[in-house]
Amino acid sequence: MKKSFIFILLILFTLPAILALTKSGFPASHDGEWMVIRLSAFHQSLRDGQFPVRWSARLNNGYGYPVFNFLYPLPFYVGEFFYLIFHQFTIAIKWVFIVATSASAVTMFIWLKHHFKSLPALAGALLYIYTPYLFVDIYVRGSIGEALGFVFVPLIFLSVDLLTKKPKLGIVIGALSAAATILSHNVFIIFVFLAAVYALVTLPHRAWWNLGIMLAIGAALSAYFWLPAIAELKFVRA
Repeated sequence: MKKSFIFILLILFTLPAILALTKSGFPASHDGEWMVIRLSAFHQSLRDGQFPVRWSARLNNGYGYPVFNFLYPLPFYVGEFFYLIFHQFTIAIKWVFIVATSASAVTMFIWLKHHFKSLPALAGALLYIYTPYLFVDIYVRGSIGEALGFVFVPLIFLSVDLLTKKPKLGIVIGALSAAATILSHNVFIIFVFLAAVYALVTLPHRAWWNLGIMLAIGAALSAYFWLPAIAELKFVRA
């Protein structure tokens, strides 16, 4: 079965999962509306010259606070891209959810295709996006960070599979995916550790060095976010 046809099927089968996001208005959820507000604050900070964005001067009743110093930043950079296209924050947030859902199906298919034939890989990719947890993230919790993080998790495991036969490619994909996973949602760092365990179980000892390089580069690429967050955590009071 041709890959182009498989990818068309993936997009078609993904449509029911994102159909509600194409309608007018914004779905009510726990944090979805907050993501719209924070994206607008993020945009204002970028417009004021902050890069990377750490401080929101408008939020917290106008007193400002360093929300983006601790809140996962990647979804807002992606949201900013869509805002520049559509010029509406609600539409931008919905497009992050839409693209994240479709891209998650594609990346999972790509990884599974390394282990199975096309149809089982297609079934696994659809199961990945039609699990209740992802639907809860999008339509109940409004967790844009977790929804985006699901895009990169399969790529981390794919990179582990590549570390023996194509080590350079595996290191590059793995480092970028690990960094993107951490920047998508703080909690998703657990998948980086799970990928490391997967690598230690499946890879020969000679490939462990490549694994270490991959994880070190991924940590370095995302250090601009997690290092200040850890260092300044002592200044935060719940």
